[in-house]
Amino acid sequence: MNLTLSVVVATLSLLVFNEVSALQCNEGIINNVLKLASCPTNMLQKLHAISPATIATLDDSGTHRVFKCAEASFQAPQHNKGNASFTAYFRDESKAPLQTFYHLEEVGCGHMHQTHDGEHFNGYFLLVDKIACFYRCPIAPTEGIGSAGAAIPMNNQYDLGVKAQLLTCKLALAAAGFLDALIDVDTCAAPTVPRLNVLGIGL
Repeated sequence: MNLTLSVVVATLSLLVFNEVSALQCNEGIINNVLKLASCPTNMLQKLHAISPATIATLDDSGTHRVFKCAEASFQAPQHNKGNASFTAYFRDESKAPLQTFYHLEEVGCGHMHQTHDGEHFNGYFLLVDKIACFYRCPIAPTEGIGSAGAAIPMNNQYDLGVKAQLLTCKLALAAAGFLDALIDVDTCAAPTVPRLNVLGIGL
């Protein structure tokens, strides 16, 4: 399988805040991801390039029933380190969006270490091109469940190439051993550009 795609947001298992278990990183999945991904590099820069991004595919943990959509933005990296913000919007619009800030450190070969308020995660990326396809899991002392999915550029989410790579991402994660159901979730809409009003005529 030719895996070429762009990576992302591994910010999602954060959302599974009420479904904490003792599961940690699955070494079998990690080893398979590293083999399939063929040691991608410059992940932070590629994440920055697809920002702002929105989550399009996620494992069926039930978070899509609580959250309407989620988006992430990756700042330009400095060497192998960078920062990212992640915002999830509740379906109940009376609730304020859940916003989180992450510090990222690229370890190498698609492996990224993420920290947030004393919590630690490993993110592993494959398919580096138009989208970000990831497996993410908590590491000590953080507890939680592993998560997988894909983020896509918010401003280019309907591109046919993006759609094709989402399918490739699902197949690749299954080939790596992530057997939980992966579902398409609602995406956040790209910001609209205000229309110009010239001499009272909307353009």
